[in-house]
Amino acid sequence: MRTYRVGTCGRELALLALAVCVASPLAAQERRYLGELGAAAVYQSFDGSAKLKSAPGFLLRGGLWLPINFSVEGEAAFAKPKAEADDVGTD
Repeated sequence: MRTYRVGTCGRELALLALAVCVASPLAAQERRYLGELGAAAVYQSFDGSAKLKSAPGFLLRGGLWLPINFSVEGEAAFAKPKAEADDVGTD
């Protein structure tokens, strides 16, 4: 019959969290520039109650770093879905 120690998992998890918090920042996290721009492709899907088909689109993202560790960031996604129902717009 195997016996297991009680309570060791909590300590290991706490040590791991502490190590992550104390670790020095990675090179990717260092700010080298004042601003950042990015773009990506997206595929937007909708719930069945929206009665819209899924559609490809694109995403734009920008950020500006200001003094005193403050930043302003924005993100916008664009997609042009089509309606599933044939009777949309007819009254």
